[in-house]
Amino acid sequence: GFTFSPGALTSPSRGQNYTQIFAKVGSVSATQRASDPAGYKDEYAFQVEKALKEIGRDIEKALINGTGAVSGGTGTARELKGVLAWIATNVSTGTGTGRDITESELNSLLADIYKAGGDPDTILVSPKQRNKMSGFFDDSRSYVDSVKKFTSAIAVYDSNFGVMQVVSDIHMPDSQLAVLDSSTWKIAQLRPVAKEETAKVADADGFAVVGELTLAAYAEKYNGKLTGLAS
Repeated sequence: GFTFSPGALTSPSRGQNYTQIFAKVGSVSATQRASDPAGYKDEYAFQVEKALKEIGRDIEKALINGTGAVSGGTGTARELKGVLAWIATNVSTGTGTGRDITESELNSLLADIYKAGGDPDTILVSPKQRNKMSGFFDDSRSYVDSVKKFTSAIAVYDSNFGVMQVVSDIHMPDSQLAVLDSSTWKIAQLRPVAKEETAKVADADGFAVVGELTLAAYAEKYNGKLTGLAS
């Protein structure tokens, strides 16, 4: 009979990230609240709404560009590590900096991710690089005469390794492009973003919009990025 012969087993290593505190603080005087502002009813409500949008922008930027994993200390805030800093295994530097993106290089990166076990579903690019990607398909653009419509956009890329959504983000640097398996990322919230009223120390109503979170990467090698692109 066959004798069992166990092989060497390996266990995954645990990566780490730090939570980062995001905050927007504001104050609206009682006079402002009693007045009739142009365009909205309540100055306080307007400022809170604006702060929520601003903190959302700050979080989005950090989740992409955060270079951190900074533990923090006296006079130094904790900083999270974003998507681009997490990706270290599948990185294509091409033939040097300042080059244009090519479909060949993109497909080569997809092949590396696929061989590593990844199943990417998203291409994250800056608006400039999205225009560059559209240039891949100049010969396949279509014009519908009945509605006078010329199609030049790229929203989905059907590659040799699966169908991927092409998503542009203003916080993505022009010099990089990321290929992501979205199932391997999660926003881990320690304290969800919420509005708190601050202590009354003047003839005004104060508030703070505060949240604390980080980015969890479950398998960075299932993702990849291109660097050194023309910006």
